[in-house]
Amino acid sequence: VLTARIGRASDREAPRPRYGFRPMRLPALMAALVVAACSSGGASTTTAAPQTTTPPATTTAAVTAPTTTIITTTTPTTTTTLPPVGYSNLDGMPVYDEELLDRRVLMVKIDNSVPAQPQSGIELADAVTEILVEDRTTRLIAMFHHSDAEYLGPTRSLRPADLQIASALGGTMVNTGAQPWISAMAIARGIPRVTFYPEIMYRIPERNLPHNVYGSTLDYRAFADERGFPNDPPTPWLPFGEWSLPPDPATTVTLTWVEGFNEVEWRYNGDTGRYERWFRGDYQHWVDREGEVGRIDADVLVVIAARFYYASPPAGVRGSAVPAVDTVGEGAVWVFSRGRVRAGTWQRETERDPFQFFDEYGHPATVPPGRLWVSLLPTDLVDYE
Repeated sequence: VLTARIGRASDREAPRPRYGFRPMRLPALMAALVVAACSSGGASTTTAAPQTTTPPATTTAAVTAPTTTIITTTTPTTTTTLPPVGYSNLDGMPVYDEELLDRRVLMVKIDNSVPAQPQSGIELADAVTEILVEDRTTRLIAMFHHSDAEYLGPTRSLRPADLQIASALGGTMVNTGAQPWISAMAIARGIPRVTFYPEIMYRIPERNLPHNVYGSTLDYRAFADERGFPNDPPTPWLPFGEWSLPPDPATTVTLTWVEGFNEVEWRYNGDTGRYERWFRGDYQHWVDREGEVGRIDADVLVVIAARFYYASPPAGVRGSAVPAVDTVGEGAVWVFSRGRVRAGTWQRETERDPFQFFDEYGHPATVPPGRLWVSLLPTDLVDYE
């Protein structure tokens, strides 16, 4: 069992809750998550510890996400296959429409508290980032580059940690607002924002305040165009590329955001090749405008361990401190795909730089293309048991 306690950064900050993770099979690194590993010989449990050995001579099978989609036009005698026009820097996937490839990424802040579930539209996002916020819960950044959602929500407010991700992607943030000192941070970074305007955001009667703000990425894009916001495609942020199949299975991944309160479990479904999200003993669902529901899932999970702290307004500026994670520097990272895990480290020098990943031997590592879920898990000042 491995647990973690986030320590206090200063005496005037409120005590932080306990965060934990329990690895059952993770090579090379101590971690903040649970990985249930299954093999042909039955379940096994090992304690993760730093490794100094050189890589063993093994044979690996290359695993890559689909890199081509067959688009055909048919006649009685001919079939023509069209290649993609490029690959998205957001999720590494092929894109077949140049207009979808050469446009901005929208980063929509989504509520993830219990009253906000099930959310709508996040199942259509190319990628999702999950970050700890107040009230012992998390919020999501649903990212749309070559996709759109006409019914999306509930939308919530901006936090400082969001800005470090938006800076890396050159994205346009969509949120209901922010404390003035946080808005000033976005302005200083030159990050365009779409906030609560009645013509593009609305409240639905089925949900209580503040969990009821919805909208459409089509309207957000039109609004950004009208305001003259940049419409450039996202800059690289993760090292996408071919992925050799690691030897360590990971069929269940448990993230303990707050011990005893907020635990999320991802279970690998071998039939679909995706990880499905569980929360409080049940599937976590999405729901569309017509009331149809489905399971939240992802092709690829990336867990980035980052320093946790409380972001505060500058001296003399009114406002309250909020939880945040710092994704500049270095730390541990885990990449999950096809029921396997690769553990390593990440680093980047500034928030505008892309993340660099390295495997347990210090070699550059990649993330397989696919629908992506990135979790920024706090690990600053960790006590291990």
